[in-house]
Amino acid sequence: MPTDSGRGHYTASEKGFETALSGSQREAPAWGAQRLKHDESVNKDLSEFADSFTIVTAINSILYSTKRSPLYAFIMLSAFALMLMLGLGVFRFEVDPAAWPTNTASIESMTSLEALGTVPAPLLHTRFFGTAFWLTQLVIGLMALLLPYLRPIRASLATLMTAALVLLMNFPPDPTRLGIPLEFELMTILALFSLYILLSFIGEIRDRQKLASIFSQYVPPELVEQYSRNPNSISLEGEAREITVLFCDILGFTSISEKLEPKVLASWLNRYFSTISQVVVRHGGTLDKYIGDSVMAFWGAPVISDAHADDALAAALEMQHSIAVLSRQFEAEGLPAISIGIGVSTGIGNVGNLGSRYRMAYTVVGDAVNMAQRLERQTRQYQVPIIVSGSTAERTQGMLYRELDIVRIKGCSGDIRMFQPICPQSKASDQMLHNLAEHRKAMGFFMNQDWTQAARIFKALRQYWSSDKVYDIYLKRIREHEQHPHSG
Repeated sequence: MPTDSGRGHYTASEKGFETALSGSQREAPAWGAQRLKHDESVNKDLSEFADSFTIVTAINSILYSTKRSPLYAFIMLSAFALMLMLGLGVFRFEVDPAAWPTNTASIESMTSLEALGTVPAPLLHTRFFGTAFWLTQLVIGLMALLLPYLRPIRASLATLMTAALVLLMNFPPDPTRLGIPLEFELMTILALFSLYILLSFIGEIRDRQKLASIFSQYVPPELVEQYSRNPNSISLEGEAREITVLFCDILGFTSISEKLEPKVLASWLNRYFSTISQVVVRHGGTLDKYIGDSVMAFWGAPVISDAHADDALAAALEMQHSIAVLSRQFEAEGLPAISIGIGVSTGIGNVGNLGSRYRMAYTVVGDAVNMAQRLERQTRQYQVPIIVSGSTAERTQGMLYRELDIVRIKGCSGDIRMFQPICPQSKASDQMLHNLAEHRKAMGFFMNQDWTQAARIFKALRQYWSSDKVYDIYLKRIREHEQHPHSG
């Protein structure tokens, strides 16, 4: 349960709930809101992706499609030139500085090349190396230039093809090559390929660190690390799976947007999105999309989790706490306060990469999504901060709930039981337990149309929850039923 989770815990107040995330009293993780800044370069890098997890699915392709720095090619060519000058122990160049050149003959006498097992020969001898030698060096040089831009498999094939071409170019042996063995070219190819492996390893580490830094702003860092290490550990194929979906929406956003200038509104919204996103990531969720001022997130996919309902509920509670803190900051800055409604639903959803050839997104569809969105809208009618479905309440046994209603939501099959999370069982006072038991009695009387008994208990509970509008709603319904007993 969330009370024992390392991500967060709940604490009760006598008239409701409040979130006591240790994060509220400690510095937020580096991958949280502080990292969700308006970094234009990051936004530019990520603009081509459809949603949060689509970014993660692109890790492997980006690692090798990222343009390698020309520095790598320069290093490879420089290494090739150095190996050619040193001869890899097969031959060596010798320079005699004692004789300062005064003419061509003296230059030729001052410089010489000594191949393994031979006597020194003039370096500028026109037939010393032979045509095949220089052609093979040209081929090897092109290989050194090309390797940094290839993936390992293609680079390996290119290396093998280069070695085969060198062997072919030197068959039959060229008698003009005065003692320079073919092994020199083969050793050069092997050394260059080894250097390529080393550079690729360094580059991949750098790329993974950069990508993890970027993607951690959108999905949990441990998910990014797990996927980058083993892509097969996470399934991105379409499948039906039990997940928990959360919708979060700003209350009264239309009136707020009319009061603010576009730039101020954009900054106001970005701070809200950053706060909500940090909470989702902290609790292991996947940010699905931003829809206007709404945020959709889900738990249980792509990584299977038995605690997806607990994590989603813990995130919902922390969102309310974090937004309350943000709202006070807004008011201190002369900006409109902010409040949100949250709907949470657990059920079977179809998850996977959905879309078209123009745009793909790892997302979820199904009744659980529709229900969470409709539950979020019901927070306005019942004037409670969070509403969860009955299926979510059943899977979070450590939390005490108050049943709000049984409704039929458009787009969802069957009647839906709606609950408001109140406090953890371990934190509930005797008075709280008594009031919730009385509430269940009153709901039973109401469903059985015993209006007198239901009204009596609702009035008593309204004294305890003085700022609560739920009992006003039920007392109004009772009056309407009493006045019109034969209405539906």
